Amino acid sequence: MEAAYTRIELIREYLSLGHNDKAAEIMKGLLPSFNAFGEYLIPDNLKYLYKELIDEKSLLKEIMKLGQDLVTIRDNKELVRLIVSTANRITGAERGAIFLLEKNKGSVNPILRAARNMAIEDISHPSFDDSMRMIKETVATEEGRVQTNNSTVTPHTRQDSHVRDRICVPMKIRNEVVGVLYHDNRIFRSTFKETDLEILSYFASQAAIAMDNARAYEEIQALNETLSLENKYYEEQQIENFHFDEIIGKSPVIKEVLSKVMQVADTDSSILLLGETGVGKELVARAIHQNSSRKKKPFIRVNCSAFPETLIASELFGHEKGAFTGATERRIGRFELANKSTIFLDEIGGISPEVQMRLLRVIQFKEFDRLGGRETIPSDFRLVAATNRNLYEAVKAKTFREDLYYRLNVFPIYIPPLRDRKEDIPLLAYYFLKKITTRFRKTITKISELEMTRLMNYDWPGNVRELENVIERGVILSAGPRFKMPELRPGYIEPDTQNKIRTYREMEVKHIHWVLKASGGKIRGNGGAAEILDMNPNTLYSKMKKLGIQKPKPEQISSGSKKYPA
Repeated sequence: MEAAYTRIELIREYLSLGHNDKAAEIMKGLLPSFNAFGEYLIPDNLKYLYKELIDEKSLLKEIMKLGQDLVTIRDNKELVRLIVSTANRITGAERGAIFLLEKNKGSVNPILRAARNMAIEDISHPSFDDSMRMIKETVATEEGRVQTNNSTVTPHTRQDSHVRDRICVPMKIRNEVVGVLYHDNRIFRSTFKETDLEILSYFASQAAIAMDNARAYEEIQALNETLSLENKYYEEQQIENFHFDEIIGKSPVIKEVLSKVMQVADTDSSILLLGETGVGKELVARAIHQNSSRKKKPFIRVNCSAFPETLIASELFGHEKGAFTGATERRIGRFELANKSTIFLDEIGGISPEVQMRLLRVIQFKEFDRLGGRETIPSDFRLVAATNRNLYEAVKAKTFREDLYYRLNVFPIYIPPLRDRKEDIPLLAYYFLKKITTRFRKTITKISELEMTRLMNYDWPGNVRELENVIERGVILSAGPRFKMPELRPGYIEPDTQNKIRTYREMEVKHIHWVLKASGGKIRGNGGAAEILDMNPNTLYSKMKKLGIQKPKPEQISSGSKKYPA
């Protein structure tokens, strides 16, 4: 190798003195070394001598093999680097580049895609104007060309800006020019020949196909990644326990909500859903999506209150690998997933001022940047937001941006609490009863009138979500076919089922009656009514006489319930 390097320097010296024949003779003697150690030993500005000495058939065979290798490379960056370096070697060029065509308002402009020994500054330099004209002529005529500059330049002026030889061929796919391969030499003249055009054009066509395959592969990979994320999102959504599958109700207030849903569903207007926790805001958002032109795409849901301040921006907009500590891979955000679909932002009133500002930009321009990324990503999403807070008051308190509030509040829909639509409680209760008993494989089909009255009298601070939970608890507690009402909530005192306030005497009579039935009519001894009431039997007899209470008859005991009457 040291001997080869010495001979290379000798070749340079002979060329500087104009002894090209002696330089070629020494290069010929170096061929075995290059074959043994690799052609990377040959300096770029001497490759043209090597090219002249190797067999043309061998070169064509090598190019065909390289063409087969190119189409197997999937990484675009690796591919274009290989194309340029290979073409440099084929042509013996000092510099090389790939220019791809960009169409803009009817004009076609060559844009640098990859280069070897050439920088952006070289292309923008006035000395490259002739080369750029040649590139554009190659695009226009769809034919390769060779040009030689006859100006005097010495071999020692390597950094001289003048180009002495140029070669340029079109890159075609299906007879359409998509770019060009360009190569030049600033030191030696007549390094490129017309015969090089055929070989380089063949290689350029193979390179163009390989680049198109790599681009298509990247697009497929990106689509697969998005599809994989959508499927993963669907799986996550299936795991969650949605409160109900359709809107249940016949009250005037719920009919008004449904009317608004139908009016706005097939538009692209932003919607703000207002209402207490548990009223079914997500269900209304899903109804809007299912009745829109976007229904074939997944409904993307984000509960803004479920993520800590440090992660909500990443969840919404995504992040690049290494964007922050713990970002071990790129993540696509929910706004990107919601392209051509609907995104539902629940509990939006609690997001930070920084996220509010980014959200305002996304709504306004329909584009965003991933955290740690430089690429601006467009997204054609439809926004539905929801909150249980008074955003107008938050605006006045300066905790919520006024401009964002008006962007969200294009079409507000207020969803009433369950206490304002009590006529819907029986429908909802039986809907949940059927759903839950099916899941638990039980056969409860009836809720007694008394239990339904208790449901109707309750104020439901947790709204529909709480009603579903109560029905589920009742189904679990019910051993037979009869629905057993659970405790509604700890510490809650139910109002009288007859809608009247009882006196202390009435309550005392009712309680003693229940204890007598529970004890089977027994007053004295273990398990007797006196023991249950923690009272002397004689005292109990006196109280019963005073209150006019008779011992229950056997038929009353057998048919009596152990349950305390409401």
